[in-house]
Amino acid sequence: MDAGKDELRPRRSGIARMIPPWEYRHLYFAYRVRFAGGTVLMAMSALILSYRAYGWAAVFFAMALAQLISAYLQWRIARSTA
Repeated sequence: MDAGKDELRPRRSGIARMIPPWEYRHLYFAYRVRFAGGTVLMAMSALILSYRAYGWAAVFFAMALAQLISAYLQWRIARSTA
């Protein structure tokens, strides 16, 4: 019988539905943290690559790429909602 509470929240559409609600409420903080994490992972990939461990470097590079893509998507959503 709490149908009235759902009407108070703005509706999210598209890719914004994939973002958890707590993260959607703090999009600017979330995309900055993801960007920083992606940058750290990219640096770790470069460090591991210097030891010629190509497999592990590819794993860290893939994780960094995923973080940077999600940071970019969250930045676009944050910019469009502002």
